[in-house]
Amino acid sequence: MQINSLDDLSTEKEIKLFGKTTSLKFQRLKILIIGLDGLGLEILRHIITQNPDQLGICDQEDKIKYAEKYVKQFSTATTIQTHDQNFMDQEFLKIVDRYDLIIICDIPSLKLPIRISNYLREKAQIKRSQGVIWACTFGFICLSFSDFGENFKIFDRDGEQPFPFQVQNVTQGSPGIVKVHPSIPHNFQTGDFVQFHGIEGMSEINGNESRPIKVISQYEFSIEDTSQFKQYEKGGLVQLTRVPFKYRFSQLEKSIINPSFEKNYQNTTIYSTLISILRCLDNQIPLEENHVIEQSKGIYNEILNDNQFNVELSRATFLSFNTPRIPVITFFGGIISLEIIKFTGKYRPNQSIFIQFLQDIKIDDTQIKEKLSKLQILLIGCGGTGCEVLRMLARMNCCNLPEYKISILDDEIVRKYTQLSHFWFKPNTTGQDKVKVASLQAQEICQNMNIEQLRQKIEENPDQINQYEFIFQSINSQQMRQLIFKKCQQHKKVLFDQNLNGLKATSQIILPNNQQELNIDLNLKQIYNIDKETYKKFPYLPLHSILWAKDIFEQSFIGFVNDFQKYLQNPQEYLKNQEDTELALLKSHIISRITRPDFNLTLDKILSLSKELFDYHFDYRVQQLLAQYPDNTIDSIWGGYKRAPIPIKFDINRDQHIIYVQITTLLISKIFSIDAKSIMKPEFVIDKVMQMKESYWSLQSIQQPFNMNLSDRYKPVKLNFDEDSIRSLYVHQLLNTTITLVQGSKICFRYQQKQPYDAQCNCGTLRNRDVETSLSQLAYEYVNRCESQYNLIQLIMMAKIWYRFGSSLYTWGANYGSLGYEASDKVKLPRKIQGFDNNVSKVAMGPNHSALVTDDGNLYTWGENKSGQLGLKNDQNAATPQLVEYFAVNNLKVTSLALGEYHTAVVTHDGDVWTWGYGGRQQNKLFDLLFKSIGALGHGDMKNRYSPSPVKALRQLPPFKEIHCGFRFTQATNVNNELYMWGRGDYGVFGDGNNISHLLPTKNDYFEDYLKKKLNLHIVKLQSCNNYTVALMSDGNLYGWGSNENGQMGINSEIGVEIHETANFPTMVVNEGFKGAKIVDFKLAEDLIAILLDNNEVYWCGSRIFYKCEKLKLPANIGKITNIGVCFRCVVVVTEDGKIYFTQKYTTPVKEDFITGISEDSVINLFKGGVITEIGGMYKNRFALVQQ
Repeated sequence: MQINSLDDLSTEKEIKLFGKTTSLKFQRLKILIIGLDGLGLEILRHIITQNPDQLGICDQEDKIKYAEKYVKQFSTATTIQTHDQNFMDQEFLKIVDRYDLIIICDIPSLKLPIRISNYLREKAQIKRSQGVIWACTFGFICLSFSDFGENFKIFDRDGEQPFPFQVQNVTQGSPGIVKVHPSIPHNFQTGDFVQFHGIEGMSEINGNESRPIKVISQYEFSIEDTSQFKQYEKGGLVQLTRVPFKYRFSQLEKSIINPSFEKNYQNTTIYSTLISILRCLDNQIPLEENHVIEQSKGIYNEILNDNQFNVELSRATFLSFNTPRIPVITFFGGIISLEIIKFTGKYRPNQSIFIQFLQDIKIDDTQIKEKLSKLQILLIGCGGTGCEVLRMLARMNCCNLPEYKISILDDEIVRKYTQLSHFWFKPNTTGQDKVKVASLQAQEICQNMNIEQLRQKIEENPDQINQYEFIFQSINSQQMRQLIFKKCQQHKKVLFDQNLNGLKATSQIILPNNQQELNIDLNLKQIYNIDKETYKKFPYLPLHSILWAKDIFEQSFIGFVNDFQKYLQNPQEYLKNQEDTELALLKSHIISRITRPDFNLTLDKILSLSKELFDYHFDYRVQQLLAQYPDNTIDSIWGGYKRAPIPIKFDINRDQHIIYVQITTLLISKIFSIDAKSIMKPEFVIDKVMQMKESYWSLQSIQQPFNMNLSDRYKPVKLNFDEDSIRSLYVHQLLNTTITLVQGSKICFRYQQKQPYDAQCNCGTLRNRDVETSLSQLAYEYVNRCESQYNLIQLIMMAKIWYRFGSSLYTWGANYGSLGYEASDKVKLPRKIQGFDNNVSKVAMGPNHSALVTDDGNLYTWGENKSGQLGLKNDQNAATPQLVEYFAVNNLKVTSLALGEYHTAVVTHDGDVWTWGYGGRQQNKLFDLLFKSIGALGHGDMKNRYSPSPVKALRQLPPFKEIHCGFRFTQATNVNNELYMWGRGDYGVFGDGNNISHLLPTKNDYFEDYLKKKLNLHIVKLQSCNNYTVALMSDGNLYGWGSNENGQMGINSEIGVEIHETANFPTMVVNEGFKGAKIVDFKLAEDLIAILLDNNEVYWCGSRIFYKCEKLKLPANIGKITNIGVCFRCVVVVTEDGKIYFTQKYTTPVKEDFITGISEDSVINLFKGGVITEIGGMYKNRFALVQQ
């Protein structure tokens, strides 16, 4: 992102609370609503705000026209289909078949939903997933049934933000027992999947692999067999990872007989009576009271059979079921709307819902209407919640007699950033008083409703509460809620307190003299550690970065203006009462410079101040912290949740750094009314920063100011944060500062690591692959419950913060169209692929196509596509990365990736294997006739696949974790370490002694029967390339099998120079030169292998030069090696000090040793800094993943 104009700073209209993935899936749904009376229209109001692609509505013609007109007011993106059909004819089922989800509203018939449910279940084997919801209100009773099929998948069971728990110990055993730190008990459940990061010692469990657990206690749980892993030493975090699971719905007929609500005698009596009524209606039997009650007894006994059937309650149900109750309809409409959202796999759905208020209503309708007309109500807060309260009160005809009224109290206007917080606030209402807009809308519903508009704050006159009977409180400020609560208690008023927290809402009715306390969650401070000592020195949660960013903003702008004004009024008094803190001295230091008589404040000086403030906050203060708490000492405090940070140097190549200077300059310029339009051009900022020769403001050597003759020509003005442009700047600066903190400073989500395999993000919360792990949801949870000067939740939600913690991808090389960008010739130096800054977690290169996986698990492909290997549903080549939409739409996260010559294979986080591309059909028919070549897709045929297809033969097996591809073969390992193989079997590529090809996956019995059972060996790590495979086994040795034509398997055989030598069984790589050193890592290219040992040495063989492993002649004083990589005829080595050493022409070298043949370069020179997480290449193309 770059900022080129104020328009770029405009805020979003809204952010979907359900997250980007869920919203995208919902928008692609085709929904049919049958029944457009009160409940159907209420549901329609909710779902239309999510803009589904296609919406069908079905009822009588007049109702359809009204609903169609309503939909068009709020959504132009939704296609509306209207249906006026008999609900039970055969043609109607064909209409149903067009939709994904059918919602039946307020149609008192069980035959219709049962028939649709059965029809969809019959189709489920050959069609997409479909579902049906039947919902009805019966007076004061709500009832619904849902059927989403037997194989419905839930991707997020509760929407809770995963928390990283500190690991205290992991045992070696079968199973391994994990113990978390006793300061915070875990919240895992048996069957959950977790991920580990930062474990020292037992590093095998680190990484993105999701591991199933069994809970032992609130501090312990078990994982898989860890007896063969290294011993646990210290540290590490464990966090829940969301893994989809199947949720089997019962047939709708069975749900009716066995509903899932609390079955006490009252509920069951009411429910049995309703089912009896519905059966009579379905069978066209007259509704006679005694018959209904007798039939209800039989239904009751089928469900509960405890002889407590209540005849009077059944009679009351029969007498009241047919009277619509508007508040009940409105309430139930919201609940069913959330069940519709759950069809996307977000949250656990309910198969049946039963809610009854019948026992709570003791008076008749006439009395109810009279009481509602004679209410004196004060509604405090006119946001989304307040408007919804007012709408319900208007629909109930409240306060419609002359002496009674409802007063709406709110001092806000409708602003750009509050549009669509309620459907009453449309774009054309921007700038109008909220109370006025809400009043007009309410009086359209109830013309006689007496409404008083009070444009004020409750704190201005809190005792006015005494004038009313009922107080509805609809604001989120904790301080104001407490004030309203105390005043209601003082004046003995009934308080309806409502608090919205994201998708969670709390409502509390507090009666006078009832000794109730206001329900305010006080546990957040304990859960999120929100004290300043934590979030400013040792942050480990994403919320900490928000709070720290907010603190920096308030100190830099709000506190600065206040202090400046105090200083101008009385410098001596200000200095006398000044806090003895570094930030207080910083503000005084800046103020004293500006108020000197000879000082001339210009845009250049403000820009210089902005840049120096960046250096101060993100570099200087981090260095101070490290000086106070040194790392790498015996008594170092860094460990567990506390990770040593990395100071951030200002970099003109980083968008976030330039944006920080831009927005800071804009805000300071607004404080002093200085024109700053030119700051919108990034190149202007870059030029000015590059011209800065020294620190003009000297922020790193601040001094206590002294009294002097002051100039008051620069009088600061307070910023109006209700102004859209200022609020926009606030939002983006808050967002930008948070991102900067996350990307390397005190927030330390990227930190220095000692072991190459442990270079993981230390905060598990932000490793979650789901896009919905934005900080906005955490901010929502925090700010709505905790006192805050500004409505930070609105800001964060509008800012749409999505965080990435992967790497940027650089590519270069021979350029066969697979580098990820347009290039007409060879690319000699690394070039970054645009659009993937710090969010690439995996990359794979084939001969002619490439792929990457983003940090949120999405797959992108590019390059040649003649066999459909890109998975884009076509055969068109792509020069730049293209999203493989199938996985994103179905919420599948790619966890393992491999490419063959013309095919692609992946594993998703649910353990399924997917392949596509070349299946055996050659475009050259003569070649196909002569060689009868087969592909490596594993689908049992030789058809090309142009989009991802599951390998169905593997779905009945334990989940798979890794995938590996050669030219025309594929191998996959599951969680039981079983190896399956398929594709072309030439050259012994499967290592089972045969050269047999397989159209379907086949278990490698040689590995199972000989290596495992006889030699007690299992695979630790496996890689395939070209026509061979190498595996690191549990005995610490490497074994290779397949083609050895270049001597790359290191089995000490030289016949491969002229003859295509093969190893049909796993053969040990000769390791006599290792001298007992252990293998840390290895990498394969098509013609060589490189091996990293724990003594900091690298060995290699192949390229028809070495036929057994030879030591790479690296400089004697080389630093600790953190990464190795290979590509055609090249080996590359990366050290922790940022040096890169390589053979041949891996890239254009800065320095080359012509004796050893080793060239040298640096991360700074090639990638402008950062940390290399992976480097290598394939088939004469190169790549590097760089965290920056």
